[in-house]
Amino acid sequence: MCLAWLLACVACVVQAQPADTAGFDDLGHTMYTPRQGAPGNVNALAQTPDGFLWLGTSEGLFRFDGQRFLPYRAPGGQALPDADVMNLLALPSGELWAGTRFGNVYAIRDGQLKQYGPASGLPAHSIFGLATDPRGRIWAATSFGVFYLDGERWHEVKAANGATLQVLGFRAFLADGEGRLWAVASEAGVFSLEPGANAFVKQRAASEVSGNLLLDKTGAAWIADDMGVAALSGPPRGIAQRSLARLGSGRQATSVLRFLDGDSVLWGHSDGRLLRLPCAACAGDGTPGPLALKRWPRDRELSGSQFLSFFEDREGNLWIGTNGGLDRFRPHKFKRALADGMPLADVAIATGPDGRLMAGTHASGLFSTGAAGTLREPFGKADDNFITSLYRARDGTLWVGGDGELHRSGPRGYEREPFLAAGENYEVQAMAEDRDGGFWVSAALSGLYRRKDGRWLRNGGLAGLPDQPPLSLASDEGQGLWLGYPGSEVAQLQGGRVRRWGAADGLAVGNVLAFLQDGPGTWVAGATGLALYQAGRFRMVTSASGEPIAGVSGLVHSADGELWLNAASGVMRVSADALRRVAAGGGSVALEAETFGAHAGVEGLPENLRPMPTAAETPDGRLWFATTSGLFWIEPRHIPRNRVAPQVHVLALAADGQTQALQAKLSLAAGTHTLQIDYTATSLSVPELVRFRYRLDGVDADWQVAGARRQAFYTNLQPGRYQFHVAATNEDGVPAATDATVSFEIPPSFWQTGWFMALCALAVALMAWSLYRLRLGTLTRRVRMRFEERLRERERIARELHDTLLQGTQGLVLSFQLAAGKLPRTDPRRQEMETILDRADLVVAEARDRVHDLRNPDPSEQDLVCALTAVGEDLAAASAASAVRFEVQADEALPALRPEMLGEAFMAGREALTNAFRHAQARTVQLELRHDLRHLHLRVRDDGKGLDADTLGRGSRPGHWGLVGMRERAEKSGGRLHIRSEAGQGTEVWLCWPCKAAFERPAGWWARLRQRLNQRQVERV
Repeated sequence: MCLAWLLACVACVVQAQPADTAGFDDLGHTMYTPRQGAPGNVNALAQTPDGFLWLGTSEGLFRFDGQRFLPYRAPGGQALPDADVMNLLALPSGELWAGTRFGNVYAIRDGQLKQYGPASGLPAHSIFGLATDPRGRIWAATSFGVFYLDGERWHEVKAANGATLQVLGFRAFLADGEGRLWAVASEAGVFSLEPGANAFVKQRAASEVSGNLLLDKTGAAWIADDMGVAALSGPPRGIAQRSLARLGSGRQATSVLRFLDGDSVLWGHSDGRLLRLPCAACAGDGTPGPLALKRWPRDRELSGSQFLSFFEDREGNLWIGTNGGLDRFRPHKFKRALADGMPLADVAIATGPDGRLMAGTHASGLFSTGAAGTLREPFGKADDNFITSLYRARDGTLWVGGDGELHRSGPRGYEREPFLAAGENYEVQAMAEDRDGGFWVSAALSGLYRRKDGRWLRNGGLAGLPDQPPLSLASDEGQGLWLGYPGSEVAQLQGGRVRRWGAADGLAVGNVLAFLQDGPGTWVAGATGLALYQAGRFRMVTSASGEPIAGVSGLVHSADGELWLNAASGVMRVSADALRRVAAGGGSVALEAETFGAHAGVEGLPENLRPMPTAAETPDGRLWFATTSGLFWIEPRHIPRNRVAPQVHVLALAADGQTQALQAKLSLAAGTHTLQIDYTATSLSVPELVRFRYRLDGVDADWQVAGARRQAFYTNLQPGRYQFHVAATNEDGVPAATDATVSFEIPPSFWQTGWFMALCALAVALMAWSLYRLRLGTLTRRVRMRFEERLRERERIARELHDTLLQGTQGLVLSFQLAAGKLPRTDPRRQEMETILDRADLVVAEARDRVHDLRNPDPSEQDLVCALTAVGEDLAAASAASAVRFEVQADEALPALRPEMLGEAFMAGREALTNAFRHAQARTVQLELRHDLRHLHLRVRDDGKGLDADTLGRGSRPGHWGLVGMRERAEKSGGRLHIRSEAGQGTEVWLCWPCKAAFERPAGWWARLRQRLNQRQVERV
């Protein structure tokens, strides 16, 4: 078992000498009670490989990730039937075993719960311990014997002599690093079972008090009972009871053994107080050493008064389960300096002449901190204890300033230095030494003074300095003396000259509290910001988040070239690489820094007035920082780091408020609108500083920074497959080895499916088609109205021509005939007049034809076949004397023609029929109207005399425009005219139009295909 903190008994109640309470000051303590959601009566603790801390309580099992306590629920949501858990065992495989007060053992593996009880061979008695041996078998120590699990049954193990162990009440049980099992029985002694053996052997006699077993970091087993603390294997080691008796008398105190930095530490409790007992005798060399008991201060609260379980997790945190909740202890990165067991607060610090840190307090005088601890220094009189400022000169002299006093170190100790007139009221604010050997002192309520050759001169005898005393002073090699004033005002003395900067120069640091030279530049820190002076100008520096770095009253460099700041947000560490990037940048820059606050052991805020300074470095490499709550130090090269990577887990996924069971193929409800994903990371040291980022494939183009938030939210996700990733880093920036992922699918709703979209597209198309048809119908009606209006106009013209021109012309012809009849037939003038009359008859006939054309019935009121058939029949009747036969061939179902097309086709067809009947001298005239998949065909054939070659070549007869008109009508309507004719073989006039131009609604592809098949069938027949 990975246990370095285990239970033991130290048979003593400490009451002889006062115990030191300082042993807990270097440990961070966090308390979890029901107010934070923790259960009570935490009887057992264990950590599974996934990083979760499990709590066995009288209320059941709980799982803790550092932030939330979640009760365990068996599949189906039920709690454990026997909820009073007394022991836990976590296996490397991820299994968790739990033993209860009423004789049940539960195994949780792969999310499933298995219960073992009396029906499986266990006695109905309390389970006091669980362990596993090298063969992987599970062991249970009960108040009625020891049992192991083989398959589905538990089997009892007896003693080496064959005697039963059921009469022995076992109270402690564990397996050591070699696979040996150890058991402690009440009033019977200590028993062991070697690997591979089948019986327990008694190793130690019984004690008056039932002992407890411990496991050290080497895997060796120890026992603590009323005889002391001793190792059960290996060389003799431990603490005898007589040594413990020096601390007091009494019994029944529970403790835990832990090796920390080579030392052995016993944890225990007595009279309801937590004890910590470091001792060299338990380190493994068997050498007795001093016992320095550390007792938990009475003024510090714990979660409960009864300590029920101890456990160390994989990150080195110590967990103590109590009757009231859970407590966590962990080592701090910063250590606190104590004096007489009390913290030093409100101190000015500087390195002393011998390299020790010197700390001047407001009320307790001067202290030094070194290898021997923190000691009070002999300093001045009783009324000289109010120290406000320290400064170490270049020659090692330590200057100490206070309330109306100024001292300096010397061969005979600290001597008072004459300064201002006796009785003058002042407090030393800051001190510094310039490169010429002058010593400067800023005295609050008085002013700025420079000491040279035993004389003090106000403002050093220089003009141009502000009237008020500066808050900070610093000597800068190569740049003279820096002086910081309230209101972002800075002055520099160099070569007897004074230069000043302020807010108008871009300096916005508030009250200037500290300076630090950094190569060619100088850092200027204040109450509201941080700036870097470089190349004659100031550049403001912000945090990485863009916020001002405020409340900085201490600046110090480490031996590694890092910059450390004592700021209001905590102690900040800036790496050398980050400093180089800042120095190379231009304008305002962001400072990448690591911040140490209360979680690292730094409490309180740095002083922003007096005492000063608040940061220092000692020759041993330690950095010191003073705050309102104490004095803290750290070794930059040996910062304790949490190297254990967090493990990230997705806890729950809720779709539209309904929690979904996490599984490999997770399908959410169609139309899911909102999504909430809960996740966590099992980093237990400083869980509040764990930082997360997440990404949803298909939605997020890059990682989303979540900070400490442990939930992700999404809305309006489209149907599809998604995978959610979440990553984390612990408080020291160590990333998780792998991301946690969960995949899910959102099926489309019916209105998001492809067929629905196709239906919508079809509906839109139908709507567009309907609008098109509506628009087409409107245009058709307009064209028809214009066509009807044209026909009415033609009828009017025809009437006018018939009633006026034709009648008048006919009267002239008749008058001319009468005049010609009066002449003799042999008279040449009569022959000439008759020739003229014949031509006049032709003109009248042509005029009648034109009038007939104008008065012809509207072809739009009948189909094209009927209209042309009527024309042909009229012409055939007019040619009855010639006995011309008229034949018609047409498709039965000719689609409706466009109105404008109907008129043009009718006029062209009538012209062709008229020419055939009147000029072809034919015996038969045929009219054919057909349409196929692409064209409308109109043919007029005759078997007459045909056209002569000249007319066919020119396309018309001189003075006749019928053929020309037909060609123009065909081309105007998008068609073509073809004429085939041979002398004596008749003539064929063929007009052809595309279906799209001819018909209002061309036949669909299926109708056209069927028509083509029918035509082929007819052709075969």
